Amino acid sequence: MDHNKRRTSSIDSYFSVQKKSKFQDIESNDTNISQTSFTFASPSISLISTSDQDIEVVNADGVGNSVENKNICDDISNSYHDSPCQAILINYPTNEDNRSFQDQWYQDRPWLEYSIKKDCAYYYYCHHFGFSSSALTKRKQHDAFVSSGFRNWKRALEKERGFDRHITSQVHIVASNNYLSYQQRIKTKQTVIDILDSGRAQHIRRNRDRLIKIASLLLLCSRQMIAIRGHNENEDSLNRGNLLEILRWSSQTDPISREILEDTNKNATYLSHHIQNELISIMANQIRTQISEQVKGNFFSLMADESRDISGHEQLSIVIRVVIDSPDTKADLVKEYFMGLIRLHEFDAKSLSLKI
Repeated sequence: MDHNKRRTSSIDSYFSVQKKSKFQDIESNDTNISQTSFTFASPSISLISTSDQDIEVVNADGVGNSVENKNICDDISNSYHDSPCQAILINYPTNEDNRSFQDQWYQDRPWLEYSIKKDCAYYYYCHHFGFSSSALTKRKQHDAFVSSGFRNWKRALEKERGFDRHITSQVHIVASNNYLSYQQRIKTKQTVIDILDSGRAQHIRRNRDRLIKIASLLLLCSRQMIAIRGHNENEDSLNRGNLLEILRWSSQTDPISREILEDTNKNATYLSHHIQNELISIMANQIRTQISEQVKGNFFSLMADESRDISGHEQLSIVIRVVIDSPDTKADLVKEYFMGLIRLHEFDAKSLSLKI
Protein backbone atom coordinates (compact mmCIF):
# COMPACT_ATOMS: atom_id res chain seq x y z
CA MET A 1 0.00 0.00 0.00
CA ASP A 2 2.80 2.36 0.89
CA HIS A 3 4.46 1.41 -2.32
CA ASN A 4 1.45 2.50 -4.38
CA LYS A 5 1.26 5.81 -2.57
CA ARG A 6 4.89 6.44 -3.36
CA ARG A 7 4.34 5.75 -7.03
CA THR A 8 1.35 8.04 -7.39
CA SER A 9 2.73 10.91 -5.33
CA SER A 10 2.97 14.19 -7.21
CA ILE A 11 5.88 16.59 -7.24
CA ASP A 12 3.98 19.02 -5.00
CA SER A 13 4.27 16.57 -2.10
CA TYR A 14 7.97 17.31 -1.88
CA PHE A 15 7.37 20.90 -0.90
CA SER A 16 5.65 22.51 2.04
CA VAL A 17 3.20 25.20 1.06
CA GLN A 18 3.15 26.53 4.62
CA LYS A 19 6.83 27.47 4.58
CA LYS A 20 6.43 30.54 2.42
CA SER A 21 9.65 32.07 3.64
CA LYS A 22 11.53 29.73 1.32
CA PHE A 23 9.37 30.28 -1.73
CA GLN A 24 7.53 33.05 -3.48
CA ASP A 25 4.72 32.98 -6.01
CA ILE A 26 5.40 34.11 -9.54
CA GLU A 27 3.13 34.42 -12.52
CA SER A 28 3.39 31.97 -15.38
CA ASN A 29 2.26 32.56 -18.94
CA ASP A 30 1.68 28.83 -19.50
CA THR A 31 -1.83 27.67 -18.67
CA ASN A 32 -0.65 24.04 -18.55
CA ILE A 33 1.70 24.75 -15.67
CA SER A 34 0.48 25.40 -12.18
CA GLN A 35 0.10 29.05 -11.30
CA THR A 36 2.19 28.52 -8.17
CA SER A 37 5.91 28.00 -8.70
CA PHE A 38 8.85 28.18 -6.35
CA THR A 39 11.99 30.24 -6.16
CA PHE A 40 14.94 29.17 -4.02
CA ALA A 41 16.41 31.81 -1.79
CA SER A 42 20.13 32.45 -1.50
CA PRO A 43 22.67 31.18 -0.56
CA SER A 44 23.60 28.91 -3.46
CA ILE A 45 23.64 25.85 -1.20
CA SER A 46 20.70 25.56 1.15
CA LEU A 47 18.80 22.87 3.03
CA ILE A 48 15.01 23.10 2.82
CA SER A 49 13.17 21.26 5.56
CA THR A 50 9.63 20.11 4.80
CA SER A 51 7.14 17.91 6.55
CA ASP A 52 7.93 15.03 4.18
CA GLN A 53 11.69 15.20 3.74
CA ASP A 54 14.75 17.43 3.56
CA ILE A 55 15.77 18.80 0.19
CA GLU A 56 19.31 20.07 -0.42
CA VAL A 57 19.62 22.48 -3.34
CA VAL A 58 23.06 23.08 -4.85
CA ASN A 59 23.86 25.92 -7.24
CA ALA A 60 20.35 27.31 -7.23
CA ASP A 61 21.30 30.88 -8.15
CA GLY A 62 18.87 32.40 -10.60
CA VAL A 63 16.25 29.71 -10.01
CA GLY A 64 12.67 30.88 -10.41
CA ASN A 65 13.26 33.63 -12.98
CA SER A 66 10.52 33.57 -15.60
CA VAL A 67 11.34 32.87 -19.23
CA GLU A 68 9.35 33.54 -22.35
CA ASN A 69 9.46 29.99 -23.73
CA LYS A 70 6.45 28.25 -22.28
CA ASN A 71 8.01 24.82 -22.79
CA ILE A 72 10.94 25.60 -20.50
CA CYS A 73 10.44 25.67 -16.76
CA ASP A 74 11.67 28.51 -14.62
CA ASP A 75 13.90 26.67 -12.13
CA ILE A 76 16.84 26.11 -14.48
CA SER A 77 19.30 28.57 -16.00
CA ASN A 78 17.46 31.33 -17.83
CA SER A 79 20.36 32.68 -19.90
CA TYR A 80 23.95 31.91 -20.78
CA HIS A 81 25.03 34.29 -18.00
CA ASP A 82 23.71 31.79 -15.43
CA SER A 83 25.63 28.67 -14.50
CA PRO A 84 24.01 25.24 -14.98
CA CYS A 85 21.47 24.49 -12.26
CA GLN A 86 22.33 21.08 -10.82
CA ALA A 87 19.93 20.61 -7.93
CA ILE A 88 20.77 17.77 -5.52
CA LEU A 89 17.91 16.19 -3.56
CA ILE A 90 18.00 13.57 -0.85
CA ASN A 91 15.21 11.73 -2.66
CA TYR A 92 14.20 12.41 -6.24
CA PRO A 93 10.60 11.90 -7.36
CA THR A 94 9.92 8.64 -9.18
CA ASN A 95 8.04 8.19 -12.44
CA GLU A 96 5.54 5.51 -13.48
CA ASP A 97 8.41 3.01 -13.86
CA ASN A 98 9.52 3.67 -10.29
CA ARG A 99 12.71 5.27 -11.59
CA SER A 100 14.14 8.65 -10.72
CA PHE A 101 16.89 11.07 -11.61
CA GLN A 102 20.31 10.34 -10.05
CA ASP A 103 22.67 13.06 -8.87
CA GLN A 104 25.74 11.00 -9.85
CA TRP A 105 24.80 11.75 -13.45
CA TYR A 106 26.21 15.21 -12.86
CA GLN A 107 29.69 13.69 -12.76
CA ASP A 108 31.51 14.19 -16.08
CA ARG A 109 28.42 16.05 -17.32
CA PRO A 110 28.83 19.71 -16.33
CA TRP A 111 26.25 20.67 -18.95
CA LEU A 112 23.43 18.58 -17.38
CA GLU A 113 20.63 20.47 -15.61
CA TYR A 114 17.73 19.16 -13.54
CA SER A 115 14.37 20.83 -13.01
CA ILE A 116 12.71 20.04 -9.70
CA LYS A 117 9.35 21.43 -10.82
CA LYS A 118 9.03 19.29 -13.94
CA ASP A 119 11.27 16.40 -12.87
CA CYS A 120 13.13 16.69 -16.19
CA ALA A 121 16.71 16.96 -17.38
CA TYR A 122 17.98 19.63 -19.76
CA TYR A 123 21.22 20.29 -21.59
CA TYR A 124 22.76 23.65 -20.70
CA TYR A 125 24.92 23.90 -23.85
CA CYS A 126 22.09 23.09 -26.26
CA HIS A 127 19.65 25.29 -24.36
CA HIS A 128 21.70 28.50 -24.61
CA PHE A 129 24.28 27.93 -27.35
CA GLY A 130 22.55 25.60 -29.81
CA PHE A 131 20.19 25.96 -32.73
CA SER A 132 16.85 27.69 -32.51
CA SER A 133 13.88 25.64 -31.40
CA SER A 134 12.38 25.71 -34.91
CA ALA A 135 15.37 23.76 -36.22
CA LEU A 136 14.74 20.98 -33.71
CA THR A 137 11.11 20.16 -34.39
CA LYS A 138 12.02 17.11 -36.46
CA ARG A 139 14.25 15.65 -33.75
CA LYS A 140 12.17 14.70 -30.71
CA GLN A 141 15.18 13.72 -28.64
CA HIS A 142 16.85 17.06 -29.23
CA ASP A 143 13.62 18.88 -28.46
CA ALA A 144 13.31 16.96 -25.20
CA PHE A 145 16.75 17.95 -23.97
CA VAL A 146 16.31 21.57 -25.02
CA SER A 147 12.67 22.57 -24.45
CA SER A 148 10.24 19.97 -23.09
CA GLY A 149 12.78 18.14 -20.92
CA PHE A 150 14.05 14.56 -20.79
CA ARG A 151 12.64 12.24 -18.10
CA ASN A 152 12.92 8.75 -19.54
CA TRP A 153 15.24 7.66 -16.73
CA LYS A 154 15.15 4.04 -17.84
CA ARG A 155 16.88 5.01 -21.09
CA ALA A 156 19.09 7.73 -19.64
CA LEU A 157 22.36 5.78 -19.81
CA GLU A 158 21.65 3.88 -23.00
CA LYS A 159 24.06 4.72 -25.80
CA GLU A 160 21.32 4.73 -28.43
CA ARG A 161 18.67 6.81 -26.64
CA GLY A 162 20.11 8.53 -23.56
CA PHE A 163 22.69 11.12 -22.62
CA ASP A 164 25.51 9.51 -24.59
CA ARG A 165 23.38 9.43 -27.72
CA HIS A 166 22.71 13.14 -27.56
CA ILE A 167 26.31 14.23 -27.00
CA THR A 168 27.26 12.64 -30.33
CA SER A 169 24.60 14.58 -32.23
CA GLN A 170 25.40 17.58 -34.37
CA VAL A 171 23.22 19.80 -32.20
CA HIS A 172 25.26 19.09 -29.08
CA ILE A 173 28.61 19.32 -30.88
CA VAL A 174 27.78 22.71 -32.36
CA ALA A 175 26.45 23.97 -29.02
CA SER A 176 29.58 22.75 -27.20
CA ASN A 177 31.84 24.53 -29.70
CA ASN A 178 29.81 27.70 -29.31
CA TYR A 179 30.11 27.47 -25.54
CA LEU A 180 33.90 26.98 -25.73
CA SER A 181 34.19 29.97 -28.05
CA TYR A 182 32.14 32.04 -25.64
CA GLN A 183 34.34 31.03 -22.70
CA GLN A 184 37.44 31.89 -24.71
CA ARG A 185 36.08 35.35 -25.43
CA ILE A 186 35.27 35.80 -21.76
CA LYS A 187 38.84 34.87 -20.75
CA THR A 188 40.39 37.20 -23.29
CA LYS A 189 37.66 39.80 -22.67
CA GLN A 190 37.01 40.08 -26.39
CA THR A 191 33.67 40.86 -27.94
CA VAL A 192 32.77 41.48 -31.54
CA ILE A 193 33.36 45.19 -30.99
CA ASP A 194 36.77 44.47 -29.43
CA ILE A 195 37.75 42.34 -32.42
CA LEU A 196 36.68 45.08 -34.83
CA ASP A 197 38.55 47.68 -32.77
CA SER A 198 41.65 45.48 -32.77
CA GLY A 199 41.52 45.19 -36.56
CA ARG A 200 41.04 48.94 -36.87
CA ALA A 201 44.02 49.58 -34.57
CA GLN A 202 46.21 47.30 -36.69
CA HIS A 203 45.09 49.10 -39.84
CA ILE A 204 45.91 52.49 -38.31
CA ARG A 205 49.32 51.26 -37.12
CA ARG A 206 50.15 49.87 -40.58
CA ASN A 207 49.22 53.14 -42.30
CA ARG A 208 51.23 55.11 -39.74
CA ASP A 209 54.33 53.00 -40.42
CA ARG A 210 53.94 53.58 -44.15
CA LEU A 211 53.52 57.31 -43.66
CA ILE A 212 56.65 57.50 -41.49
CA LYS A 213 58.64 55.64 -44.16
CA ILE A 214 57.50 58.04 -46.91
CA ALA A 215 58.20 61.09 -44.73
CA SER A 216 61.71 59.87 -43.88
CA LEU A 217 62.50 59.38 -47.58
CA LEU A 218 61.21 62.87 -48.37
CA LEU A 219 63.38 64.29 -45.61
CA LEU A 220 66.40 62.43 -47.00
CA CYS A 221 65.89 63.82 -50.50
CA SER A 222 65.35 67.32 -49.10
CA ARG A 223 68.51 67.29 -47.01
CA GLN A 224 70.54 65.96 -49.94
CA MET A 225 68.92 68.61 -52.18
CA ILE A 226 68.02 66.10 -54.86
CA ALA A 227 64.89 65.93 -56.96
CA ILE A 228 62.07 63.84 -55.56
CA ARG A 229 60.03 63.00 -58.63
CA GLY A 230 61.06 61.73 -62.03
CA HIS A 231 60.05 62.60 -65.57
CA ASN A 232 58.39 59.19 -66.06
CA GLU A 233 57.14 57.31 -62.99
CA ASN A 234 55.36 54.49 -64.80
CA GLU A 235 56.11 50.95 -63.68
CA ASP A 236 57.93 50.16 -66.93
CA SER A 237 60.21 53.20 -66.59
CA LEU A 238 63.92 52.57 -65.98
CA ASN A 239 64.18 55.63 -63.71
CA ARG A 240 61.02 56.51 -61.80
CA GLY A 241 62.60 59.28 -59.75
CA ASN A 242 64.78 59.36 -56.65
CA LEU A 243 61.99 58.72 -54.16
CA LEU A 244 60.58 55.64 -55.88
CA GLU A 245 64.00 54.26 -56.76
CA ILE A 246 65.19 54.53 -53.16
CA LEU A 247 61.94 52.95 -52.01
CA ARG A 248 62.33 50.08 -54.47
CA TRP A 249 65.93 49.55 -53.40
CA SER A 250 65.00 49.43 -49.69
CA SER A 251 62.10 47.03 -50.38
CA GLN A 252 64.63 44.23 -50.83
CA THR A 253 65.23 44.17 -47.06
CA ASP A 254 62.50 46.39 -45.59
CA PRO A 255 58.99 44.82 -45.32
CA ILE A 256 57.29 48.22 -44.93
CA SER A 257 58.74 49.49 -48.21
CA ARG A 258 57.71 46.24 -49.85
CA GLU A 259 54.13 46.67 -48.59
CA ILE A 260 53.96 50.19 -50.02
CA LEU A 261 55.02 49.05 -53.48
CA GLU A 262 53.00 45.83 -53.49
CA ASP A 263 49.76 47.21 -52.03
CA THR A 264 47.03 45.81 -54.27
CA ASN A 265 44.40 48.29 -53.06
CA LYS A 266 46.56 51.30 -53.96
CA ASN A 267 44.55 53.37 -51.47
CA ALA A 268 47.21 53.97 -48.79
CA THR A 269 50.56 54.16 -50.60
CA TYR A 270 51.05 57.93 -49.95
CA LEU A 271 53.00 58.23 -53.21
CA SER A 272 50.80 60.89 -54.79
CA HIS A 273 52.58 64.19 -55.49
CA HIS A 274 49.79 66.04 -53.63
CA ILE A 275 50.45 64.02 -50.47
CA GLN A 276 54.21 64.40 -50.85
CA ASN A 277 53.92 68.19 -51.14
CA GLU A 278 51.64 68.24 -48.10
CA LEU A 279 54.13 66.19 -46.09
CA ILE A 280 56.96 68.53 -47.07
CA SER A 281 54.84 71.51 -46.01
CA ILE A 282 54.05 69.87 -42.65
CA MET A 283 57.74 69.15 -41.99
CA ALA A 284 58.63 72.74 -42.91
CA ASN A 285 56.04 74.05 -40.44
CA GLN A 286 57.49 71.82 -37.74
CA ILE A 287 60.95 73.26 -38.37
CA ARG A 288 59.62 76.82 -38.23
CA THR A 289 57.87 76.01 -34.94
CA GLN A 290 61.11 74.74 -33.41
CA ILE A 291 62.97 77.85 -34.56
CA SER A 292 60.26 80.07 -33.09
CA GLU A 293 60.68 78.34 -29.73
CA GLN A 294 64.37 79.28 -29.75
CA VAL A 295 63.63 82.88 -30.64
CA LYS A 296 61.28 83.38 -27.68
CA GLY A 297 62.98 85.27 -24.86
CA ASN A 298 66.26 85.74 -26.74
CA PHE A 299 67.83 88.47 -28.83
CA PHE A 300 67.26 88.04 -32.52
CA SER A 301 67.38 89.93 -35.76
CA LEU A 302 65.63 89.42 -39.06
CA MET A 303 67.42 89.88 -42.37
CA ALA A 304 65.59 90.14 -45.66
CA ASP A 305 67.09 90.49 -49.11
CA GLU A 306 65.56 90.65 -52.56
CA SER A 307 67.01 88.60 -55.39
CA ARG A 308 65.99 87.32 -58.81
CA ASP A 309 65.97 83.65 -59.74
CA ILE A 310 67.02 82.12 -63.04
CA SER A 311 63.53 82.52 -64.48
CA GLY A 312 63.51 86.25 -63.75
CA HIS A 313 61.02 86.20 -60.83
CA GLU A 314 61.72 88.49 -57.89
CA GLN A 315 62.06 86.63 -54.56
CA LEU A 316 62.53 87.71 -50.98
CA SER A 317 64.90 85.61 -48.86
CA ILE A 318 64.39 85.74 -45.09
CA VAL A 319 67.03 84.78 -42.51
CA ILE A 320 66.72 84.94 -38.71
CA ARG A 321 69.77 85.46 -36.52
CA VAL A 322 69.25 84.56 -32.86
CA VAL A 323 71.44 84.61 -29.75
CA ILE A 324 71.13 81.41 -27.74
CA ASP A 325 72.46 80.78 -24.24
CA SER A 326 74.97 77.93 -24.27
CA PRO A 327 74.79 75.59 -21.25
CA ASP A 328 78.29 74.22 -21.94
CA THR A 329 80.23 77.45 -22.40
CA LYS A 330 79.94 80.89 -20.90
CA ALA A 331 79.85 82.50 -24.34
CA ASP A 332 76.56 82.90 -26.14
CA LEU A 333 75.92 81.17 -29.43
CA VAL A 334 74.78 83.02 -32.51
CA LYS A 335 72.78 80.95 -34.99
CA GLU A 336 71.27 81.82 -38.31
CA TYR A 337 68.25 80.07 -39.79
CA PHE A 338 67.16 80.41 -43.40
CA MET A 339 63.37 80.63 -43.28
CA GLY A 340 62.67 80.46 -47.01
CA LEU A 341 62.03 82.36 -50.22
CA ILE A 342 58.90 84.40 -50.87
CA ARG A 343 57.93 85.36 -54.41
CA LEU A 344 57.26 89.06 -54.85
CA HIS A 345 54.66 90.62 -57.11
CA GLU A 346 54.79 94.12 -55.65
CA PHE A 347 57.88 95.93 -54.34
CA ASP A 348 56.55 98.78 -52.21
CA ALA A 349 57.27 99.00 -48.49
CA LYS A 350 53.78 97.88 -47.44
CA SER A 351 53.86 94.75 -49.60
CA LEU A 352 57.33 93.80 -48.37
CA SER A 353 56.36 94.26 -44.71
CA LEU A 354 53.26 92.11 -45.17
CA LYS A 355 55.31 89.34 -46.77
CA ILE A 356 57.81 89.42 -43.91
